[in-house]
Amino acid sequence: MIAPLTLFSLRSAETLVGRYPPPEQAPHRPKISVLLVGTSLFRVHSARFEPTEFNPTDPDSLEAGGGGRFDSPGGEPPYLYAARSSETAIAEALLRDLPFDARGARELPAAAIAARSLSRLEVTGDLSLVALHGAGLAKVGQDTWLVHSDAGEYLQTREWGRAILSWNSQAHGLEWRPRHDDDGLSMCLYQDRAAGRLKTISTLPLWEGEGLALARAALLSFGVASSVGRCDI
Repeated sequence: MIAPLTLFSLRSAETLVGRYPPPEQAPHRPKISVLLVGTSLFRVHSARFEPTEFNPTDPDSLEAGGGGRFDSPGGEPPYLYAARSSETAIAEALLRDLPFDARGARELPAAAIAARSLSRLEVTGDLSLVALHGAGLAKVGQDTWLVHSDAGEYLQTREWGRAILSWNSQAHGLEWRPRHDDDGLSMCLYQDRAAGRLKTISTLPLWEGEGLALARAALLSFGVASSVGRCDI
C-alpha cells in the first residue's frame, strides 16, 4: 500500500525556505506587537544624522548591495532601524557579514564604529508593528528566511517588507528577532507612518568614552573581545 503524499513532499525545497515572491493579498490576519508610549528603543546610526532622523538611502546604493533587510525599495519612504536593547542595536549594526575565522573568532575593523553614535529613544505615540517572529512569520506566509537570510537576498526581503506593509495600512513598521541576536527584538519604522512618535533621550559617540565602553561590553557578549583590543576601538 502506497502512503499518502504529505504537504511536505508536495512542496519544493526552494519554497520551504521562503524564496518566492510575496502574494498580492495577505494570507492571514497579521500578528501585531504594540510599543506603548514610554518604551525605550536604541539605535546605532551615522553621527551625521539626528537620533530620530529617518534614513533617506540612495536607491543606487540599494541596487549595489548596500542598505538593510527592510529598507524601502527605491529608498522611499525613509526608514529607521532600532532595537529594544543597546546590545541588540550594536550587534545588528556592527556584526553584519562579519565572518568567523578558523579559530571561531571574529575581528572588527576600527572603521566599523568611526563616526557612529548610539542613541536611546523614547516612544511618544503608541507604535503598532507587524510581528515577524514566532507565529507572526507564518501569518504573513513566511519562515525564518525572511529575517535571517544573507545580505545578498535583501532585494527580495525588501519586497516582502513592502508587501507586508501594504497589507497592514495601520502598522507603523515591522518587528523581528534579528540574525545576530535572536534573543532580542529589532524593528524598522517608516517615516510616512511613524514620524513624530519618537524623541531623543540620549546620544553617545561609539568611538570614545561611555559609548565606546558600551560597544566593548556588547561586543564581548558576542565573542568579539579579542578583535576590539587589536583594532583599539
